[in-house]
This record gives sequence, structure tokens and C-alpha cells, in this order.
Amino acid sequence: MTYRSGLTAILAVGALAMAVPTYADDSPGRSGDAPGRSDESARPTATPTPGGRPTATPTPGGRPTATPTPSGRPTATPTPSAGRGDNPAAATPVPGESVVVDTPAGTVTVRTPDGQVVDLSQGAEVPVGSVVDATDGTITLHAARPDGVVDAGTFTGGRFEVRQNARTGYTDLFLRGGSFASCRTGNRALASISRNKPKPTRKLWGSDDGGRFRTHGRDSVATVRGTRWLTKDTCAGTLTRVTEGAVDVRNKRTHRTVTVRAGHSYLARAR
Repeated sequence: MTYRSGLTAILAVGALAMAVPTYADDSPGRSGDAPGRSDESARPTATPTPGGRPTATPTPGGRPTATPTPSGRPTATPTPSAGRGDNPAAATPVPGESVVVDTPAGTVTVRTPDGQVVDLSQGAEVPVGSVVDATDGTITLHAARPDGVVDAGTFTGGRFEVRQNARTGYTDLFLRGGSFASCRTGNRALASISRNKPKPTRKLWGSDDGGRFRTHGRDSVATVRGTRWLTKDTCAGTLTRVTEGAVDVRNKRTHRTVTVRAGHSYLARAR
């Protein structure tokens, strides 16, 4: 072979080698790869979500709209005071100034210190110093103490004036009416009266449940302690009779106090 033909053969072999691609890095059978799997298929493809964050659906105005609920406090519906009608002024007695009276049973009249007659058709608040005539009826009084406790007492069969000590809270009922002009004086007259059953000049029945009520006759004062009692003025003196509970009776003449219990009576003799 000549020099020229040998050179031509070498160039032809080099051109052929450059034309054949090398598959050493992409061929199957690469160490660690599964047969027939390429590198591209070996990597998981992450599918991004739009924006990368969950999208909140806004409400109109950009803020959630709160639905208001009714107030957590119940609304109290006022009811009329039991037994006192619909008169709002009759619901609050004031110590030392006024008492509250319920609608009476029978015929009862109340006259204020200035002479006005009170309408009792639905109960009322009456000032201290008023005179109650319950001779032919029955009425209940509500009187407030300084500590806020309200006492209730029921009275019938007589006429009385209402007073109250604002400091102690005691409600005082002074018997009114009647005439003592016919009463005789002297030991002989008292002996004659004692032999003959005296007719009552004035009286008052009362009942309560632990209240602070006192009934004043001419000759004694009865302080009740949850009871039913009678105070009766006669020419012989003031008689206190107890049918329930107990009453402390203070004799105005002797200044002694006697406890009278149910079933008993005490006469504070006239001066």
C-alpha cells in the first residue's frame, strides 16, 4: 500500500468514530437503576398548588360578619306586689314615714294627719300618724325596719293611730275612739266595776308573725312576739288577752312588764 492510500484509510476510520454517539451515561443497566428506568422517571415530580397557600374565601367587607345574639341577661318582667293592687306607690314602706296597707276586707277607712281620706280599693301607702278605722273590717299593715325587713300585721275590730320609731323599727298602734266620761273613780267605784263585767270602751284584735308591733291602751302597752292578741280598754283598765304565742305587757302605772302566754290575760288596772 502506498502512503497516500494509507492516510486515506486512517481519516475514514476517524470520521466514522466521530459519527457514532456514546450512550455510556444514559444506557439501561446502570448500577442502582431498575432495568428500563431512566433518571428522569426515578425522581418524583412535585405538582405545585397555586400560590403555595390555601386560599380563604373572604366574606363581604373582608371580615367575617358576626351575628349578634341577645344579651346574656334575662329581662325581668315586673309584676304587681301581691295583695297590694296595681298602685306602685304602695310597694315601699319607709321607716318612720309611711306604712303600706293591703286592700281591706269589710269596711275600713284611713284618714291621714291632714284629714284626707285614703282610697283603699287597691291598697295604698299611708303616712305615719294616720288613723285607721277597722271597727267593721280587717286590714293588713306592712311596716319597714331600718335593716330592710318588712313586718306584716293584721288588725280588726277597732280604731287606732299608726306611729313608728324610725330608729328601732317598732310600729305603735294607739287605740282611739270611745268615751271614758262615764267611768267612776275611787276604790269603791273600782270594786263595783270588778263585780260587774265591764263593757269594753274600745278594743283591737291583732295578729302577726314575729313582727315589731306594739298596741297602746290607756293603762298598758303590749309588745307582741308572733301571736294573736286582744287589747281592750275598759273603765277597769286595759285588758290584754292572748290566744296564740306570747305578749310582753308593760303596766304604765307600776312600770312592770308581764309576759302573757296563749290562753291567759292580764289587766292593767286604771290609775
